[in-house]
Amino acid sequence: VPNDQGGYALCAAKSDDEPGNYYPQIDVDDFFIGYISELGKRGLVTMQTDPAWHDRPSVARIYAYTLEGDHLKRTKLAEYNPEKKDNPIYNKYLSESRRAKVQLQQVTP
Repeated sequence: VPNDQGGYALCAAKSDDEPGNYYPQIDVDDFFIGYISELGKRGLVTMQTDPAWHDRPSVARIYAYTLEGDHLKRTKLAEYNPEKKDNPIYNKYLSESRRAKVQLQQVTP
């Protein structure tokens, strides 16, 4: 998160649906940065998918990460079966025309 000295500081991530701190999981090939109307603030939207397992179907969860004081807050925006291929939250933030395009590069200090 930005700090008072004009740099950045390592921060915790917290979630409404999981106790304690955790590491954010951001899919660098499938995310959106910008205004999230459901939360009324700017942030990052990404998705995690749990594959099907035995008799359990695949589950996709769309999360928003927003800056809340000194930590990132994760909020679940949607949970759905990704095989259905049509979810309004996915279409709004993660469709091909809406997601962020980045090229990752390794930086050596």
